[in-house]
Amino acid sequence: MSGAHGKKKKKSGGGIVIAVLLLAALLGVGGFFVHKTMQKKNAVAPQTVLADYLDSLGAMDSASLSAAAGVKTPTTEDGRALLALAADALSVAAAPAEVPEGETAALGVTVTTLDVHKLAAALNAPLNDALAAAVEEARVASEIYDENWQYRGEVVRGAFSKLLSSGAADPSACLGETALTARLSYDKGVWTLENPAELSAALFPASLADPDAAAETLFTEASAELRYVPKHYAIEIGALAGPVPAEENFGSTRDKAVIRALLERPEAKALIGEQTLAWNEDIVLLEDSQINYYLDETILVLNWQELTANAVGTYSEIFVGDGSQLVRRITGDDGKAQKYKFTTVFAKESNAVLTISGDFYMFVYRDSALEVQNRKIEQFWQGKVDTCFFNANGDMLFVPPNYFADEAACEQYIADNDIVFSLSFGPVLINDGVDVTPASYPFGEINDAYARAAVGMLGERHYLTMDINYSPIHYNLATLRQATEAMLAHGCVKAYALDGGQTAHTVFHGTVINPLQNPWEKEISDALCFVSAYPGEE
Repeated sequence: MSGAHGKKKKKSGGGIVIAVLLLAALLGVGGFFVHKTMQKKNAVAPQTVLADYLDSLGAMDSASLSAAAGVKTPTTEDGRALLALAADALSVAAAPAEVPEGETAALGVTVTTLDVHKLAAALNAPLNDALAAAVEEARVASEIYDENWQYRGEVVRGAFSKLLSSGAADPSACLGETALTARLSYDKGVWTLENPAELSAALFPASLADPDAAAETLFTEASAELRYVPKHYAIEIGALAGPVPAEENFGSTRDKAVIRALLERPEAKALIGEQTLAWNEDIVLLEDSQINYYLDETILVLNWQELTANAVGTYSEIFVGDGSQLVRRITGDDGKAQKYKFTTVFAKESNAVLTISGDFYMFVYRDSALEVQNRKIEQFWQGKVDTCFFNANGDMLFVPPNYFADEAACEQYIADNDIVFSLSFGPVLINDGVDVTPASYPFGEINDAYARAAVGMLGERHYLTMDINYSPIHYNLATLRQATEAMLAHGCVKAYALDGGQTAHTVFHGTVINPLQNPWEKEISDALCFVSAYPGEE
């Protein structure tokens, strides 16, 4: 407790300080009204009596002071912490006054105390910050949130108690004032304080009469508005695999209402944010096809089939929480390896939710490609094809053939743009929402009807992959122009062609889900995997 009269503070064992006016300091201080006048040589005695009384309070520890004020003894840690905070915030001040000239005196006293409601408002922001830090430090979000994605009660309470005991809120911004009158009377040469109990009771407001109950009120008000903070997950850049996706998070349905409910789940909303999906309920699904899905806190995948260019269009829409969840795999995981694998093998080795085939690296066109893997240039051939780079945020960046003056310029581009890997085939189909499909290209027979494959971006860490192939019912293939039109129609702002034909594969949940130009899976040299970053429960 502190005063406002310039006297050196007197500290008790409980850390409470009561500063009062001594006689010399009070000659012009201490508001009072003279009810009866008289001429006394000791006219300043009322201020002295009041000062002595406040000094006696200053000698008390926190427990004795609160007892004098009629405050219940707290039994909880939060109650004790709140009472200590209130005691530290307490101060008493007297208004200016003249020397009394009567047998009674009334001295104006202002008691400044802690306001619980103001303190609750001041604690809300640091409480939200503390919870956000707890989310970041947690291994998985379920340590912080319950099954309804609300903060676990014990987590909120623990953060609140820590803040309260550490004095995170500035009490000086959480104060209230009470004006009182100290009444004194003069009899037989002595001034006597008539209402000490009233003054003592005012040292703590009624809201703090029961510190345990007050602490509960404080907790309720301080935690009334808590913001949801999604847990951020990532895997190591350059890792060959993600955690094993949870089997229970996979599903298939033809009921669009199931997907509607899936997209309403908090973890889906956190991934989607304000972005618009390519998927919508107006899409006419191909006969006998299913909508496949996977959802955890780090990745959302939907895939479906619809009629595209009178052929079977297999689409996969993907949201990931971090760019590290795009994993490019090369056979042998070595830039100089001369090997091939099935797309399903790449998917299994990477624990991928979804995998699409690349199959340009190490193919017959190998010496035509610029290849970057794990931020390292594996080969610097840039004379024939467009290159699609992916940076650490998961963004797609395109460069045309012969873009770099030399390998050093390419290395600088990789550093400046935080490039992690590249894909090679092309051409670029869409850039910044504009159709840039060329009229001719060295590879891919772009003007002929073939099975087509492409990968595109719909927004930040939001992707669309597409395969177009035939089936016994829809026995057609597509030109590259038709592939571009399909990607544009689904909202892509960037799109890049991958090798099509027999190697156009989409693997979901370990299985090829698109029809193949030949009835068997073909080995390829590289693949792009979309993996979960959720580490799972221990």
